[in-house]
Amino acid sequence: MRHLLVLLGITSCVGMGFISSAVQAQEVSPGVPVQSPVGSPAEDPFFLSRAKNLARQAAINANGGLNSYRAEDVMYGPAVKSPFQRNADGSITFSFVGGTPGQVPTIRTVAVVMPDATVNLTYNGPISDLPPGTSPISQPSLPERLGFVDEDMFLARARNIARQTAITLNGGLSQYRPEANMFGPSSGSPHVINPDGSITFTFRGGAPGGAPPTIESVVIVTPDNMANVTYNGPLR
Repeated sequence: MRHLLVLLGITSCVGMGFISSAVQAQEVSPGVPVQSPVGSPAEDPFFLSRAKNLARQAAINANGGLNSYRAEDVMYGPAVKSPFQRNADGSITFSFVGGTPGQVPTIRTVAVVMPDATVNLTYNGPISDLPPGTSPISQPSLPERLGFVDEDMFLARARNIARQTAITLNGGLSQYRPEANMFGPSSGSPHVINPDGSITFTFRGGAPGGAPPTIESVVIVTPDNMANVTYNGPLR
């Protein structure tokens, strides 16, 4: 079954453009919330994606609407690639730029999205005039963006997604079992980490009970938990 796309986890909603001279950048005092009618509890697995959309919409509203303002591209792409930081209270802080559509960005927005979907713009003004002690958010590592504390935890999750994908495609555990290294320590699994952050697993499996493997699977797991099966068939 070649090029079969299997959705297994969280997907994100998916340029650069920017404020006309007639629209002044607004500096919003910290602590002044912008209310959203959409509730997004922190335990919602889609909260990051919704929070990114809420932060972007708050910036659009504060800067004169879509005719006058457009946020940078990363605020429209996958949420895990947006410039965000998870906070201890369950909120998420986004720091991004924007401005008049089709022009160089001139405005930086720092938006904190609370678990109840309240958006607090702690800064919305000229890029060069960030308040003291405020800095753009540096992009966290891939595991950190996905809520993992280290690379091993991220690899383990991707390995489990790849293994479960193969089990599902090949009739379930009563008919198929992947090779042993797809169950052991994730570092020992047959994998390659790709430049885009995805991980390719190439492994064998077959009938349970110690029978020789008869099936080879190649599964690419993306950072947003999509499993792309590029091969699942007889051993090659």
